[in-house]
Amino acid sequence: AKSGNKEAVFSRIQRCSAEFIENGTASRFLVPGGLRVGTLDSLMSMSDELVKIDHMVEHTARKIGQQIYSLKDKKPESGSIFLTINGTTLPDYIKQFQWNPAKFSLRLSVQELTNRFQEQVSGIEEEYRQKMMDYSNIAHAVTQYERSLKANLTVRDLTDIVDVDDIIESEFLTT
Repeated sequence: AKSGNKEAVFSRIQRCSAEFIENGTASRFLVPGGLRVGTLDSLMSMSDELVKIDHMVEHTARKIGQQIYSLKDKKPESGSIFLTINGTTLPDYIKQFQWNPAKFSLRLSVQELTNRFQEQVSGIEEEYRQKMMDYSNIAHAVTQYERSLKANLTVRDLTDIVDVDDIIESEFLTT
């Protein structure tokens, strides 16, 4: 399509957004033109795959977001966007999106790019699980330690209470 035609279409989309949607705006979302998309059949088969990947990514993002929310000392307002991507809110990140050719080479096919993206998300999911296990183990150890400090003296470790010099041993008494 001609550049002028693209501009006219985008301008019309902006007007419609502002007219029909309260506080509606339209922004450009730049995707490189040189993507190797393959055949229509391959794109059709990819559409089913992309739906599955979309659900996986959304599930992973929600889990991580909920965990971050639960760990925050000061809870954000309900419905507010508190997560950021490289210090940018999600709407601003999408508006400023730029393809990263170092991560996702244009020489790769859409199928290969999708596989690479899926691998990265799986890696993030695995890292999340590992960090949650580490957090759980540390939280359990802290709970056990706090519980031992509150235990009565018959089951409590006395090394932090009794000094080695205070121990007396005699024929009739051991302390």
